[in-house]
Amino acid sequence: MNRKKEYPKLFVYSSTTLLIAIVIFFFSSQPAKESSQASGYFMEMVIAVLGNIMPEALLSFLIRKAAHITIYFLLGWSMTLLVGQAMLVKTASIQVKKMGLTSLVFCFLYACSDEWHQTFVPGRDGALRDVCIDGIGFCCSIILVLLWKKRREKRREKL
Repeated sequence: MNRKKEYPKLFVYSSTTLLIAIVIFFFSSQPAKESSQASGYFMEMVIAVLGNIMPEALLSFLIRKAAHITIYFLLGWSMTLLVGQAMLVKTASIQVKKMGLTSLVFCFLYACSDEWHQTFVPGRDGALRDVCIDGIGFCCSIILVLLWKKRREKRREKL
């Protein structure tokens, strides 16, 4: 395979992964008061659309954790595509497993470093619970990418 043809994809996947990591870092750098205001605006929009469906404290908690899951889902997705492209993973089952494991380790370490980073931000703290919640997001996306890749290869084999 001509490696030069793969460079544009590699650039897009690495740029996307880096951008998502920067967004996570930016939101983690916000002091507690700013972070609460940002989620408060979103909470007001949810209440305006759905009405007062649950206590505000619970709604705020769910919105914050949904944000964790969503952003780490995106990180896991882009990281898995990046690792797969960098490894030129095509068919070998062992390569797909390495791709998934490499992505999983990177995302886990980034989630841990993000929580550690928050311990230096005024009013914020790092929580193992948040790493686990982040893990829901990146594990789901990694699994989906691997299943998609496996399904795509089965289709190619049939042709």
